[in-house]
Amino acid sequence: MLSNSGIEEMMNAAREMVEPMETPKPTEKLLQFLRHKSDSKIVSIMIVSKLFDMSIPIAKEVVHSSQTWSDRFEGDEALHDEIEKSSAEL
Repeated sequence: MLSNSGIEEMMNAAREMVEPMETPKPTEKLLQFLRHKSDSKIVSIMIVSKLFDMSIPIAKEVVHSSQTWSDRFEGDEALHDEIEKSSAEL
């Protein structure tokens, strides 16, 4: 796991990649950069949330549905479903 200073460095580098636009949004290039630097979906979600002033659920959806993270989509969905099923049984 990255240290707080490592995450801060990633966020600063990612911030420089965000192109100025009226309503900036995460690009695949940015998501690829974040994945390459940490390979952590959680870190990517956190940075996207902070950079684009998005709620965590919205940032999660952006990252989760991206082409960059598509190879993990099915496994993540299966894990999510299993967690929901287990928690309902408690």
